[in-house]
Amino acid sequence: MLNAEINGLNYHRALVNGIDQDQTSEFKSEFDYSFIVSYDKFEDRDYFIENKHALIIDLQSDFGTIFSKFNSYERNNIRRFDKIDGLKFHYSIENFESFYQFYRRCENDRQWFPAPQLEIKNSIVFYVSFQGIPISGMSAYSHGEFIRIGRIFSMRRSSQIEQANLIFGIAARRLIYEFCLFAKEKGFIHLDLGGIAPNVNEKSGLTKFKMSFGGSIVPVLIGRYEKPAFSAARIKLQSDGIDIT
Repeated sequence: MLNAEINGLNYHRALVNGIDQDQTSEFKSEFDYSFIVSYDKFEDRDYFIENKHALIIDLQSDFGTIFSKFNSYERNNIRRFDKIDGLKFHYSIENFESFYQFYRRCENDRQWFPAPQLEIKNSIVFYVSFQGIPISGMSAYSHGEFIRIGRIFSMRRSSQIEQANLIFGIAARRLIYEFCLFAKEKGFIHLDLGGIAPNVNEKSGLTKFKMSFGGSIVPVLIGRYEKPAFSAARIKLQSDGIDIT
């Protein structure tokens, strides 16, 4: 489970295979903001619950079988990563303050607000650099047997890199591959690539990208509960350019 804090307020992100009030009572007591993704039932009227869809990659078979379900275009681009001079994959962050500023620029580049520093710091973060400079990354959080991609970010929109479409495309695919490999090695049963909107034209590109990794579209229930103090703080955070979904 991902725990974070900002301005003295605690919040969390949880992944569960069904939940009821007996289980949520602890979350409501301990946290000022509770965010839960349930892959089954969600029973608590105090939460604002939305019906969504997610793209799930089943990790219960061997990794060769998982990789074989990626379409051929994705597999070929993942293999190309190590053949491009200057591209490097990173499993860890050496200088977090510098990295967070990079991440913040990525979000601002697409006119989004960044997540708080502690949320990113407490997440699992992989990133790609090109010629020594970070260019793209992904964060994730886990709970029990589940792991879910949190943020996908890059400098694609403002990049001056030659062949940017190729470089950023290959980087994104390598990141998904590495998260699959990491999740499999750590014993998670599925990797959730995050929200998907199969019937929304504006998001068709992202939908097609996520589906190309051989997963399944499944319904999920997303529940949010926040105390009055957090609701009041959210307004200030947004004015300061910080986003907590």
